[in-house]
Amino acid sequence: MNFFTKSNILIFFMLCAGITSIGYTYYRYMIQRDFLVHVQVECNPVVESCFAAPCEVSGVADACVTTDSGDSVMYYKYLLKKAYLFPDCDPQSEDCAYPTCEGDKSCTTIVCNEETVEDGTYCTQ
Repeated sequence: MNFFTKSNILIFFMLCAGITSIGYTYYRYMIQRDFLVHVQVECNPVVESCFAAPCEVSGVADACVTTDSGDSVMYYKYLLKKAYLFPDCDPQSEDCAYPTCEGDKSCTTIVCNEETVEDGTYCTQ
């Protein structure tokens, strides 16, 4: 019985390719953390155009601000940043640095405009 038939060699190479692909993907995403993270962060509507959502829609009560008209609104923007650039800490902890794009050229800030406005929200400027 000959193990080195064409079909067995093909199966062997397909298995090697699959294992290599899974290993590389695991290394890239889990070890290097080489992927973009889309994070919602606070925004100052006086300085920049922010997304604004009524607190009932946003579901995050502690980030809400009461406006002059008495409405509770949450102002926010988004950051697109590589995962490995975030500190390795619990985001809810006081010791963890707040995410910003300051000093990071690969980070992108997404503010509210006609192209980025979402359903149930509006732009502040």
